[in-house]
Amino acid sequence: MVKTKLGMEQIIAGALLLNFDSISSVDIKLLSEDFLRKNPDYSLDAENPGYINNYIKTEDGKRSLKDGLHMSSYIPENKSNLQKRLGQIAGARIRKYLETFDMEEFMLRKIEFYSRIRVDDIDNILCKKQQEELKKLDDKRYITSYWEEECIHDDSKVIALSEYGKLRLFKINNSNEIDRFIEVLKTLRYDIDLLDDFLLKQDLDMPVLSILNIENLESFCHTYDRASLVSGASMVCFERLESSKESIFDENGKQVIQDMLSVWDDGHSIYVCHPNHIFDGSKPITKDVRNIKHINWDDIDIEKMFKVNDYKIFVSSDCTEAFKYIHSRFGHEIMQEVKKGNKASAVSYLTIVEKYRFDYEDYYLVRGIIKADYNGYSIAFNPEYKKVIPKSVWDKSLRFSGNEVPQVYCLKRKKQGN
Repeated sequence: MVKTKLGMEQIIAGALLLNFDSISSVDIKLLSEDFLRKNPDYSLDAENPGYINNYIKTEDGKRSLKDGLHMSSYIPENKSNLQKRLGQIAGARIRKYLETFDMEEFMLRKIEFYSRIRVDDIDNILCKKQQEELKKLDDKRYITSYWEEECIHDDSKVIALSEYGKLRLFKINNSNEIDRFIEVLKTLRYDIDLLDDFLLKQDLDMPVLSILNIENLESFCHTYDRASLVSGASMVCFERLESSKESIFDENGKQVIQDMLSVWDDGHSIYVCHPNHIFDGSKPITKDVRNIKHINWDDIDIEKMFKVNDYKIFVSSDCTEAFKYIHSRFGHEIMQEVKKGNKASAVSYLTIVEKYRFDYEDYYLVRGIIKADYNGYSIAFNPEYKKVIPKSVWDKSLRFSGNEVPQVYCLKRKKQGN
C-alpha cells in the first residue's frame, strides 16, 4: 500500500499548535511515533519545504518561536495570524490528529523514554505545557519521586512512572487486547472491577497475551483472597451422562433427562432455547468463549427469548417429545461443525426455562442447561430447581394436583433486564 507522506515540519507546526513553547528532538520523535501509530496509512518524510523556518529558531537543540512572535502575530504570507499559518503548514490531517491528541499519553511516554528524570533537569527536559501536565499526572498517582544515590556524597531526586502510571500506559498500548479480555470476563461472569488490581500484580513487561488469561486472574484471586465472580453468579457444574449398550443413556442418564424435561405441576410449561436468548447481560456463548463456566441463574430476560423467537414449548410430564426436539437440534448443530473439521470444538448448549404462575402473573425459572458435544450429553441443574425435583410417585401426584407448591414457585422473579 502506498502511504501518504508527511513532512517533519508538519509535526513541528503541530507541536507549536499544542502550545509547546520549546520542542526537543525527543518531542518530535514521540509525536511522530504517536501520529504514525494512529495513522498507519501515512509515512514521514525528513525533507521539508522549509516554510516553518520563517517562524522558528533553534537554540541548544530545541526549536521555539522566534523572538517577538506569538499565536496572534500578524503574518503577511496568509494575511492572518500565526496560529492560522501554522495550521496551514501542519495540514488537514495533522489538525485532525490534534483534535483528539492525548497529552496524558504523550507525557507517560516521554517519562518512560527517559526512564527517570532528575527534578533538577525538569526545566530543561519539559516545556511549560508539559510541566503543567506533570502536575496532573502527580495528582493521579501516575508518577513517583524518590532520591537516587549516585555516589556517596551526591543524592539526586528523580521522578519516574509509578505502578499506576505503568498500568495506564500498558492499557493504552494494549487497548484492543484488554477490550477483548474484558468482554471474555463479562461473558464468563467475572468481576471486571478486579482488572486493575489484577494487572498491578503482573509483570507488565511480559507479552500481553501471557498476562491476560483466566488462569492468571484466578491465581490472583486465590492468592489475594478476592471474589472473582460478579454478584449472583456461580459455577455451572455439568454432569456427563453415560450411555448403555442398548440406549443413548444408562438408567441414571434417563432419570436425569426426565428430571430436567418433565413438567411436574399443572399449568406449568417449559421452554427450550439457546442460552444467549434468555440470560441477561453479556451473551454466555461468543466466538471467544465456547464453554459456559459461570452463570447467574436468576439474571434472565424473557422478552429477549420471545423477541428472538427461536424456542419450543412443552407441557407434558412425558419428556419424550421434548428430548426428541433437543436431540434433533443438537444433532444438526454438532454435525455441521464436525463436517467443517471442528470435531473437538463441536459444542452446543440449550437452556430449559420453566414458566409458572404466581399471584396472577407469569414468572420464569431456569431449570438448567444441557450441553452436547461429539461424545454425548452433559447436564447442569440450577441448584434451586434441583432441590424441588419430586423424588417419588407420591410427590409427583401432590405436585400435579396442586396440593404441594414448592417455595421456588412462590417468588416474583425478575423477568427482564433493567
